Amino acid sequence: MADETDSTDELLRPYQGSAIHSGMAWQTPIVVYGMGTADAGKNIAEGANSYKQRIEMLINSSNAGNNW
Repeated sequence: MADETDSTDELLRPYQGSAIHSGMAWQTPIVVYGMGTADAGKNIAEGANSYKQRIEMLINSSNAGNNW
């Protein structure tokens, strides 16, 4: 059974193809579900944390060779 990530990836496949064709590195988007639920605040916090971790990983990977 497909989960939300699978369906989001499939939906965005044309954008992934365009990014790769243009020489960019594709990053699967962070999608936050459950905004209309009682757990919306928790879901937003988890999404924000995922986004923060992704940005920190990208910054650290791009700075790996900049030790001058």
